[in-house]
Amino acid sequence: MHTDANLLDEPVVYADANGHYSMPITLGADLAPGTYGFMVVAMPFSEAGKRFATVEVVAPTGE
Repeated sequence: MHTDANLLDEPVVYADANGHYSMPITLGADLAPGTYGFMVVAMPFSEAGKRFATVEVVAPTGE
């Protein structure tokens, strides 16, 4: 529901020796607070290559 797609062209991904990885994302300053879901797939596409995450966006504290 309410999905958007952003196909990243050659994203930068950081991996550690344990197989964990991270990918920096940039969120717009006008993004409404809420919970957003992400799905990343390795190409070529496979169901086993899907990874999911959520990001909680909160209102600024004014500091």
